[in-house]
Amino acid sequence: MRYPKRRNRKTIIEVEVLPTVYKCPVCEKVLPIKEFNHGRYKDHFCIYNMCKHCRKIWSSVYLGCDVAEKVLSNVFSNVQRMPRKNHGYDFICSRGLKVDVKASCLSSYSLNNSRLWAFTINRNKIADYFACIAFDDRVNLNPLHFWLIPGEKINRFTSISIYTGETSLERWKKYEKPVDKILTACNLMKVKPIPQVPVYPRKQSTLF
Repeated sequence: MRYPKRRNRKTIIEVEVLPTVYKCPVCEKVLPIKEFNHGRYKDHFCIYNMCKHCRKIWSSVYLGCDVAEKVLSNVFSNVQRMPRKNHGYDFICSRGLKVDVKASCLSSYSLNNSRLWAFTINRNKIADYFACIAFDDRVNLNPLHFWLIPGEKINRFTSISIYTGETSLERWKKYEKPVDKILTACNLMKVKPIPQVPVYPRKQSTLF
C-alpha cells in the first residue's frame, strides 16, 4: 500500500462527467464512485482523490480512538471508557485515575539521523496520566514503545516529541512500560476480518 505525501492528501480531481468507478491512488483499488466523497460544482464534478476507507486510516481519530483506546482498554483491567470526544481524558482506570490516550506513528522528519514521535498534549491539566503509544506506521501498526507519563510532568506543554535517539529515549525511560500486552491486543485486532469492497474491472472507467 502506497500512501501519498501529506501535502497531496486532499487533492481534488475535477471531471466533466462523473464516472461509475474510480481508482484510489492510495490503496490502488478500483472502487464504486460512492466510496469517494464527490459533488457537483458549477459545470463540473469534484472527486476527493482518496477513498473513504483510506481517509479514515489517515485521520487522527482512527489512530487515537479506533486503535489506541481500544487496545489500552484491553490492556488495563476494569477500565471505564468515556464517550468519544470526552473532554480531558479517555478512560478511568481501576484506581480511579483519569488517563488520556495518545498515539503517534514514527515521523518521516529526521533530525541528526533521528526520527520522532509527536504527542499532542494541549496543556491538558485534567488527566492524571498520559498513555502514549508509539507505532511504526499506520499500515502495520506495530507498537514499539509505551510510556505512561504523569500529567504533572507534561501538562504544561502543547505537545511533546520523543526521538529515536538514545538521549531522548533515555530521558523518558523511567516512564516506559512493556509493550507485550499492547502487541498482543494489536495482533488480535489485526486478525479480525475486514469487509472488502468489491473491486470493479478497470475497463469500466475512462479516467485511468
